[in-house]
Amino acid sequence: CDIFFWAAIGDNGKVLPLDVEDERICPKPFNYIALTIGIIFALFFIGLVALLIYKAITYLKDEYEYKQFMKAQATQQWSKESNPFYKNPTQVFINPQYEGGAGGR
Repeated sequence: CDIFFWAAIGDNGKVLPLDVEDERICPKPFNYIALTIGIIFALFFIGLVALLIYKAITYLKDEYEYKQFMKAQATQQWSKESNPFYKNPTQVFINPQYEGGAGGR
């Protein structure tokens, strides 16, 4: 608490009696709980905003790449039935040692 007082030095160099103010000025105690909760909420909302910004950026980037992909699909040179990179997964192998069935002796 703060206590205010006044003192004066007289003409003869002596200190005159003190005048002390009756009312004390005491500051309110600091609320640490409110500060802690405020910091936690601030960090939470900053993180939430950062996640939303990241999600928006990745969404826009993915949308751009999808549009580029669809544009490339529309301008492809070959038909969908004759893809030059496609190989038929089924093949016929003839075992010369097998005696029964097709391809044998």
